[in-house]
Amino acid sequence: MQHNELFSIIKNKKDWRHCKSGKLSAEWDIYEEGDIVYILFQETDGVSDWIQNLSFIKRRYGKLKFHHGFYELYDLMRDEVIDFVKNIPSNKTLVVSGWSQGAAIAQICVQDIYFHTGRKSLLISFGAPMAIYGRKTRKACRESVIEAFEYCNKSDIVTYQPPFLYWHHIKRVNVGSFGIFKIFKPTTYHTNYSSTVPSVDVEKTIKTKRER
Repeated sequence: MQHNELFSIIKNKKDWRHCKSGKLSAEWDIYEEGDIVYILFQETDGVSDWIQNLSFIKRRYGKLKFHHGFYELYDLMRDEVIDFVKNIPSNKTLVVSGWSQGAAIAQICVQDIYFHTGRKSLLISFGAPMAIYGRKTRKACRESVIEAFEYCNKSDIVTYQPPFLYWHHIKRVNVGSFGIFKIFKPTTYHTNYSSTVPSVDVEKTIKTKRER
């Protein structure tokens, strides 16, 4: 599978696993291809998700700090995700991915998987807002992954949120070109990752990282 093909799978996916608590709901799913297991997180879907997106108060979880709204959603899915990961054979590679809100949740997930299982995953995400607060948390998240490819279109305003200091991606990878007027067209530049992300084979990425 190519990196840009992964975006298309997430964008067009309809059948998600639902986790609910009160008014909150979050969605994730699994996709397997050969020796690669993908954990996928859904994009913003509905009013309650938008409320969580805007709940960008930083909160401490253990020794690290994350976006409170995104963490609350991940917490709904955590037990299922961690239980699933614990049963993945050691010869299989884990890839964590998501788009938009799902991409932000993926940032939290990779660190949590490493904390609970000691297992590093490959992060490939699209159009992520920032869920990580402070350099200490970013460093811990970078140490939790094989490698991170957080694809962000330079004109995708979502990827610059929250618009305050000390918020970070794990590793932002810029694609596309910046234009001040493009920023005001999120329906275009937040949804075109299938055409702006390079056609890089996921298996080749994994092999390259293992050989280093």
